[in-house]
Amino acid sequence: MRLLSLLTIMIMVFSQAEAKKNKDQDGMPSLRNFHKGPKSMRTIDGVGNNPSNPRQHWGTSDSNLLRLTTLSYGDGKGTPAGADLPSARAVSNAVSDQNSSIPNSKGVSDFIWQWGQFVDHDLDLSEGGADGAPLPIPVPAGDLFFDPSGTGTKIIPFTRTDYRLRDGVREQFNSITSYIDASNVYGSDLVRAQALRTLDGTGRLKTSSGNFLPYNTAGLLNAPSTAPNFFLAGDIRANEQVGLIAMHTLFVREHNYLADQIRRQDPSLNGNEVYEFARAIVGAELQAITYNEF
Repeated sequence: MRLLSLLTIMIMVFSQAEAKKNKDQDGMPSLRNFHKGPKSMRTIDGVGNNPSNPRQHWGTSDSNLLRLTTLSYGDGKGTPAGADLPSARAVSNAVSDQNSSIPNSKGVSDFIWQWGQFVDHDLDLSEGGADGAPLPIPVPAGDLFFDPSGTGTKIIPFTRTDYRLRDGVREQFNSITSYIDASNVYGSDLVRAQALRTLDGTGRLKTSSGNFLPYNTAGLLNAPSTAPNFFLAGDIRANEQVGLIAMHTLFVREHNYLADQIRRQDPSLNGNEVYEFARAIVGAELQAITYNEF
């Protein structure tokens, strides 16, 4: 109950601010300049969304991630690097070592990192799994959290990301679209996108009791499991923590609010047109917040 109460409060605060921003002087949503909708709609999987690419597959889901620097594998092709370097846990402990809260120098709130996580989940996902391999992280002896008794034998389980071989080199790939296109709200494949919709002609997204996210009753890929007692969202990581759940819930509600307004202003639109129109606006909102404010 405490978790849901906190979630409700967070969403109410965010929703009120968003509703105020989206209303013009007449108290109506500012949709008048967009009543005919966008000229074209983004595809769910990103195909064709970058017209500068002749094959139009840049940024699509299931495409290889780009490298911006040289390879650093131990053998130059795929073995882990850093065998002679400190444990990742030792580095984390050193970087995060503090005895009290350190206020942000710019006075920003926790919302700064929460938006960062939310928009990151719109951009990339490299999963560990069948094609991965165990790479446990050594824990320094006496680690206050993992090894308080100082055994020096503790590890943090970790799995390398799935990969493909290209010219014999281990390459990671992106399971979702790399655009800021609200794929964290709508999904990056048609099966998930359809499972999130009501498909009743309203253009709305599904919700559960209390106007929260729907549950994963279809058993789709989800973290931490495919069990039906976890929320379902466009990105599989929505259940990681309550602030992230709040962000996902906020934008599902935003979509449904927009869908209702669009349908009221133009009853001739069918459910798919309403859905795509609202999805385009939500995607634009995520871009505007990220580039202009975040």
